Amino acid sequence: MIYVSDTQGVALCYYIKGFQPFRNLPTVTGFLIFFMNFCIFETNEFYVYPKLGIGGTSFDAGWTRADLKEKNTNIQSRVGYSKGNYGLVKNFILAPSVSFGYKLSRRLFLNTDIMLSYFRPNFRFEKEFRNLYTNESTVEYFDYKKDIFTLSLGAGFIFVLH
Repeated sequence: MIYVSDTQGVALCYYIKGFQPFRNLPTVTGFLIFFMNFCIFETNEFYVYPKLGIGGTSFDAGWTRADLKEKNTNIQSRVGYSKGNYGLVKNFILAPSVSFGYKLSRRLFLNTDIMLSYFRPNFRFEKEFRNLYTNESTVEYFDYKKDIFTLSLGAGFIFVLH
């Protein structure tokens, strides 16, 4: 059971009659990032490599819909979410990173990487609410502008061949 507000802001109670999950699942269609070292801190046993990554990505958002039946009535409705006619969403990515290492032997290093990346998708999606009996529909548009941060941690060994 879900609650949906009508055009006057009154919450109506619905049963989910049918549901179609995301079609055309969101897919990343491109990803490119360049890293640049600022400076290198090294001793005989330790190293620290701070880096800055700059790049871009684009993805295609999917859509979904659900058929609803209003509680205690025979009124059926359909609510759907889609990206509208906005095509690919393009994003700028900023990713500061740092690698730490400890020399275990002449050719073997213990390595740890930390990367924080940031991007902000900037697209609109639309919500359509349609009464299936009268075929009346209302469309609302929403801007999706959320700051997205990701933290990546990695650890491993580096073996030097030369």
